[in-house]
Amino acid sequence: MALLLVAACGGDAILPNDSDASLAATASVLSCGTGSSPQFEKKWDCFQLVDLWAPDGALRLALGPAADEWRNAANISGLPQFYSSTDSSTANALVIGAASGTPACGAWFKELAPPRVIIYSAGGCDNFDNSGSRTDVLRHELAHAFGWTGNGAHTLRVTGVSDHCMIALPSSGAFNAKVCAQEIEGAAAAYGLRTLPTDYWSKEFVVGSVNSLSATSVAVGNTVTLNPGAWRLDRGGSTAGTYSWTSSNTTAATVVGGVVTGVATGTTTITAQPVTSGSSYLFTTPFTNNGVSSTVTVTGSSPVNLSVMSITGSGGIDTLPIHEPGSYLLTAHLGAGDDTGVTFKWTVIFSNALGDSVVSHSDTLPPWGPPTRTVVVPSPIGSYTITARVRAGRDSTEVGGVTSHDFVVCPRPPGNDLKEKSDNGGNGTDAVGGC
Repeated sequence: MALLLVAACGGDAILPNDSDASLAATASVLSCGTGSSPQFEKKWDCFQLVDLWAPDGALRLALGPAADEWRNAANISGLPQFYSSTDSSTANALVIGAASGTPACGAWFKELAPPRVIIYSAGGCDNFDNSGSRTDVLRHELAHAFGWTGNGAHTLRVTGVSDHCMIALPSSGAFNAKVCAQEIEGAAAAYGLRTLPTDYWSKEFVVGSVNSLSATSVAVGNTVTLNPGAWRLDRGGSTAGTYSWTSSNTTAATVVGGVVTGVATGTTTITAQPVTSGSSYLFTTPFTNNGVSSTVTVTGSSPVNLSVMSITGSGGIDTLPIHEPGSYLLTAHLGAGDDTGVTFKWTVIFSNALGDSVVSHSDTLPPWGPPTRTVVVPSPIGSYTITARVRAGRDSTEVGGVTSHDFVVCPRPPGNDLKEKSDNGGNGTDAVGGC
């Protein structure tokens, strides 16, 4: 039984501890291969699917949840993944032993072919420092199967931070109940998938957001607010944190600070990633890389182009000079599509021919209004330009860019109403070239 106790609680080669390792202070995604992690022995290949077999009954019922927990926790691309198998002939590792009796205890034998977990129960656990339910035992033994090995693996813990790791056995000999972030990030370091700060056992990890982001929908021109909430900590608490936001399809929707605005019918993925700079916490690789996301479907009619395509004026003033004082109606034209709920913002500027000062007046309509704007050309007629600028929006939110058009104002040339002399005294030019 002494041999079994050594196998269960450590006895394999011990790697350098984190005070001896040269580990970077910040996490980064690397290539899967060989890295460095204290008390971890790389047992499996990168991306390997590890099939674990147990006979039908109590052992298989206990193995399934234990394997699922390790697979769900080790959600870093490149790490091996544990699965419960029903075929012993193709399994990578076996779970065998006592299917009944309490308490249960176990040991991981990596030297056997295939390697295996052996479960003991009742009096067979008398010389073991720890015992409990079969699921608890298997959670712990799968930590050894994953790669955590050696006597030192059981003591890599700091009270209140990493003492809840499955591999870290309490002095009472009881089993811990959770696969923790330090175990997964330490494994990622051993597979070359990230670097670790030297204090990664003694600092709590941020592992996600308090709130999940569910799929949602928003109508074109409307907004919906997504709120991931505070950062969720590995021990179960939370702390305030900030996020950076992105939209995978900005033609469908944009996002600023969690506020999503529907632009056009379609689908986009809105992602919130933690802003890690300046934080005193460590961050798990999946949360840092992937953040938390929501699929947003934008519904409703979608205009082909909400930008103003052109501006025309009554009496043909968009192509002919204005020679007479009076009121002229300007009209903004959208691209093809649904203009329901679209409003416009106008700015009209009167300037002299040199463009260096404002004459008569300059005005901006109240924030949003109709697609038409009346301009008044005062008397007497001078020589200047009227610049009309307009933009389109929905619900007082600008969507398109600014479109402008210059309208020329000048006194009517003497003589023929439709012709005026060219500078060289030759044939006249029509009024479009006049002024």
